[in-house]
Amino acid sequence: AFRAQNQARIDREQREAHDREAAAQAAAEAQAIAAQKSQAEAQLAQQKAQNEALQRQLADAQAAKAQAEAQHAQSQAEQAQMQAQQAQAQAEQAEAARHQMRERLLTQLSQVMETKDTPKGLVVTIPDVLFAVNSSQLKTESRERLARVAGVLLGYPDIHVEVDGYTDSTGSPAYNQKLSQQRADSVLNYLVSQSVPTASITAKGFGQDNPVAPNTTAAGRQQNRRVELVVSGDSIGSVLGEGGGATTPR
Repeated sequence: AFRAQNQARIDREQREAHDREAAAQAAAEAQAIAAQKSQAEAQLAQQKAQNEALQRQLADAQAAKAQAEAQHAQSQAEQAQMQAQQAQAQAEQAEAARHQMRERLLTQLSQVMETKDTPKGLVVTIPDVLFAVNSSQLKTESRERLARVAGVLLGYPDIHVEVDGYTDSTGSPAYNQKLSQQRADSVLNYLVSQSVPTASITAKGFGQDNPVAPNTTAAGRQQNRRVELVVSGDSIGSVLGEGGGATTPR
């Protein structure tokens, strides 16, 4: 009986020891799992923090890029505005220079013959009295005046001169056309003889077309018998004032 009791006690102690060992092992395993979980959570938190930091860096980089692009766009806009202002100023200066040149040419021509400032150009009128009657022959006075006109024109190499001949309505249209062309040619040839370049001057007769006065009076017919020098070119710009101006020789 003693032996049986002793064996039972030993068995009980062994079971208890085994249970304690199993409990200790289970506790150790639980602690290991908890530690692994904590480590995983810490790694996850660290990764999340790193991701957030990277996102902030990316956002900062994108903001810096956007700011740089905005500054570049603003700089380009300011540069374009400055260039536009410079171009406008240069255009205004060029226009002012053309107007000054046109005004100076108008003054110079008006000192020789009646000159008008019109949209088609500066119009110098050579009256009928400067030609022989029913002839394209220039009188001495007209040659002297045209020589002075040529001297003025030579100071403006970029201009063009159109010589337009006109008559009154007396006589046949064919005769008037021929006389107007001959008179225009006479003026052209004389100006060319005074060194006006042939490439910058043309002549055309219009006969009795484009009258400037009624052909019903002697005074009106005399005004219509004329040769006009139409002086134009980019270098002298456009008409100085609305409706043009008119000057007479002094």
